[in-house]
Amino acid sequence: FSGHTCAKVNSGCDYVVEQLLPVSAWGKAYIVPPNPLQKAHDFVYVVAAQDGSISYHEGSAATTKNVEAGKGKVFKLRSNSPFYVTSSVEIQVVLFFTGSRGYYVWQDPFLLAIPPISSYCASYRFTGLNAYNYVLLVAKNSDTNAIAQQKGSDREWKEIPGTEYSWSMHSLSSSYSSWSSENERATFG
Repeated sequence: FSGHTCAKVNSGCDYVVEQLLPVSAWGKAYIVPPNPLQKAHDFVYVVAAQDGSISYHEGSAATTKNVEAGKGKVFKLRSNSPFYVTSSVEIQVVLFFTGSRGYYVWQDPFLLAIPPISSYCASYRFTGLNAYNYVLLVAKNSDTNAIAQQKGSDREWKEIPGTEYSWSMHSLSSSYSSWSSENERATFG
């Protein structure tokens, strides 16, 4: 587990925690879609299982860096900018949503282990509170038309520069929702 008892960056102090994945579940390619609700910045933490190199794209800029086993790299994400990283070795990627504050609504900070592209699935179920539930989806550009929500969706997809993937954000209208691919080979995250 990783976390903090009082994470306070862009909103009030809050407890954040996330269960980290075992190394056997790490991958070599990840996409962190932008969070349209974030007005400031978020952080992405990348940790490698072995010494190697990573190539990452933030927006349309690409860079390569060496990584050491067990030592984390921190990336400050610009508002509304996707982040794509590939590696020569297995890595784990964790997003720290730093919170957000508006006139009447505050969004609490959280940690989220990002799934590697290699573990994307053909269907998902989401359960949450009745208000303020959003889902960000990532799929190959060629598969976006095959992704459908249980009750239908407008499916507005935006391409991620430097990749063959797109992302889409959806507001969930109820506490339960499911998404699936009409084509079993079309996976998404």
